Amino acid sequence: MASYSLGRWLIICTLFLAFVLRLGMWWVNPPNNSFDDHLEPIAYYALNFSRPSPSHCWECYQPPLYYVISSGVLHISYSFFNSFWESWRSIQLISTISSCSALMIITALLQFLAKKHSYSIAITILLLAILPRDLYTSSIIGNDALLALWVSLAVFSFFLIILKKNIHLGSIILLLSCILAAWTKQSGIITLVLPFTILFAHFSSGGTLIKLNREMLLLYSLAIAIAVIDEIWRWSITGIPLLSNQHFFNWAEQQPPGNTSIKTFITFKLVELFRTPVLSNSTNNSFWTQIFGRFWFDYETRFLPTKEVTFWAARGMFLLGISILPVLLLGLRNSFFTIPKQYAWGLLIMVAGFTCAAIMQTIRFPFFSSMKAVFILPCVSVFCIWLALGLEKIINLWFGRIFCLWLTIYAIAVGLYHWLLVLYLNEQALGLPISPIWNFPQLW
Repeated sequence: MASYSLGRWLIICTLFLAFVLRLGMWWVNPPNNSFDDHLEPIAYYALNFSRPSPSHCWECYQPPLYYVISSGVLHISYSFFNSFWESWRSIQLISTISSCSALMIITALLQFLAKKHSYSIAITILLLAILPRDLYTSSIIGNDALLALWVSLAVFSFFLIILKKNIHLGSIILLLSCILAAWTKQSGIITLVLPFTILFAHFSSGGTLIKLNREMLLLYSLAIAIAVIDEIWRWSITGIPLLSNQHFFNWAEQQPPGNTSIKTFITFKLVELFRTPVLSNSTNNSFWTQIFGRFWFDYETRFLPTKEVTFWAARGMFLLGISILPVLLLGLRNSFFTIPKQYAWGLLIMVAGFTCAAIMQTIRFPFFSSMKAVFILPCVSVFCIWLALGLEKIINLWFGRIFCLWLTIYAIAVGLYHWLLVLYLNEQALGLPISPIWNFPQLW
C-alpha cells in the first residue's frame, strides 16, 4: 500500500513537472515562432467571420475548428487586454492547455492498463513530459496540439469501450473525439480507425467481444459521416483528394532533397545525426532519421541556436530515444496479450495511418519540410501505452529495475538541460519569417 501511494505521488509530481515545462516554453516562445503560418487563417476568420477558400493562404486548406476557436479567443482576449500581442499570446495557450490536458488523459488511460506498478506510469509520463517534439508543439500557434488532445481522448474512450467500463458513454466520447479530430486537422480523419475497429469487433465476433444495439450502430454511422464531410467538401471544390497547401504554393520547391528513392525510407543515419543533430545534407534525404531527429530535438532549429552546447543536448536526447526503443517494441508485442488482438491491431493500424500520412506527403512533395514528426505526434497516447506495458514487463527483473532507475535519473537530467537551454538561448534561434501577419498589424 505504501509503495502504491508513493507511485501515485510520483505520478502527480511528474504531471506537475510537465505543466511547468510547458508553461516555461510558452513564456519564452513568441507567438510568431512556428513551423507554419497559422496566424494568417486565424486573422481571416477573425476579420471575416467566414471560411476562406483552400487556396487563399498557406494554411487555409485546413479544417476550420482550430481557427474558429482561435479567432474567438483573439476577440475575447483583445476585449480584455486591448493588445494584439497579448491576444496572440492567448491563442498560444490553446496549444499549451491542449498538451497539458492530453497528459492528464494519457495518465488516466495508463492506469487502466499498467495496474501493478504505478512507477511504470510515472516513468512513461516523465518521458512524455520532456519529449522535445511535444514541448515545442505545446508552445506554438498551430492545430497539432489540439489534434493530439482529441486523439488521446479517442484512445481513452476506446479503452472505456473495450474494457467494458462504460460502452455507451465510451462510444459517445469516441465518436465526438473523432469528429473533432477530423475537423481540427486533415489527418485527424485517420482516428476513424478506432470506431471502425469497434464496429468490426461487433460484427465479426457475433456480439461476444462487444455488442452494440441498433441505436448505437446508427450513431456510429452518423458520426463517421459527419467526420468525413470536411474532406469531401475540399475534394468537391478543388478536385484534389487529400489536398495539400503545396498544390497551390511552390514555396518549398527549392528545399532539399528534391527527390526520393527507396533509400529515403529504409535508411536510419544515426551516426550522421549524432555528428550533426540539425538539418544538414547528410540526413535530410533520410525519412526515419528526420522523424527521429525531430521527435527528440530541435532538428529545424526554431527554438535553439546551432551551438556545440545545444548539440550535446541533442545527443543526450537521441541516446534517451534509442534506449527506450526496445522497451517500446516489447510493449507493442505485449499489447497483443493484454487486450484482445482485434483491438491491439486497431491501435497499430491507427499509428501506421498517421505514419503513412507523413510518408505520402514526402513522396508527393520530396522536401525536408514534409518529413514531419508532428504528423505522427497525435499517436503519442498509443506510444505511451506501449512504453508503459514494456516497462511493466521488465520492472520486476533486477536489470529492469536498474534500467528504470537509470532511465528516470537520466531523463530528468537531460530533459531539464534541454529545457533550460531553450529558456536561455531561445532568442538566439529566432529567425522569424516576415509578412504582414507575422508583424502583428492591427487587425481591426
